[in-house]
Amino acid sequence: MKSATIYSEATSVNSVKESLNGSVAFPNPVTSVLNLQLTAPAKEIVVYSIEEKQLYSQNTTSGNVEIDMSGFRPGIYFVKAIGQNETWTQKVLKK
Repeated sequence: MKSATIYSEATSVNSVKESLNGSVAFPNPVTSVLNLQLTAPAKEIVVYSIEEKQLYSQNTTSGNVEIDMSGFRPGIYFVKAIGQNETWTQKVLKK
């Protein structure tokens, strides 16, 4: 009978990729303050108009961010969270 060696693949701390998938922006539609709950810390938050014009940018190291949108005109905007390895974008309606 031959013996067999079984190796288990362990995951090191360095191999864990933080993901922004599953992040949420609320309330949507928004009237004043938009809250972002990110599943991983972001480096930067950017808001774009429907015409792809950058209207807002904030550097951050947090997973929870508030954006004051009270001065924005009613319409459709895109909020982008830029993380270490990926980006997450959400369409937001401003009333």
